[in-house]
Amino acid sequence: MPLPTPSLSRHVTQVMSALAPAPTWADLHSAVEQIHGREIVVGPAPKSLGPMVTGVWLQTDLKSYIFHDEGSVKSEVFVRHIVAHEYGHILLRHSGCELTLGTAFEAVGKPKNVREVLARSESWTTQELEAEAIAVELMGRMCREVDAVVEIFG
Repeated sequence: MPLPTPSLSRHVTQVMSALAPAPTWADLHSAVEQIHGREIVVGPAPKSLGPMVTGVWLQTDLKSYIFHDEGSVKSEVFVRHIVAHEYGHILLRHSGCELTLGTAFEAVGKPKNVREVLARSESWTTQELEAEAIAVELMGRMCREVDAVVEIFG
């Protein structure tokens, strides 16, 4: 089944215009943390999440965590896209839970400390389309970084 092409809704456009340009990935991460109001820890997903999970945003009272698939994903660009998708959920202040917690998050604390979990859905809901539109826009911004080789030989 082909994926829908995300378009920028008015809400997504407002969020993107409020986000200052970030010349590097670290700058983007810092900007999202500042808007979110808490630290965001990014890392590989626990194996207990299973093979179908590509990205998860988990929020506790003190921090947020973004977990990405590491096993089947070898591309740094794809990992960044997964993280950018989760940034989209954070920036859009999405909420929801489409994942059974089980013991997947023992590393971040007892389940009672977990406030929200949002994982990629198998269906393209409005939240998923908006988060994907943010990810595409953010990755586009990162691709606009000047490449010295292209600058010299382009």
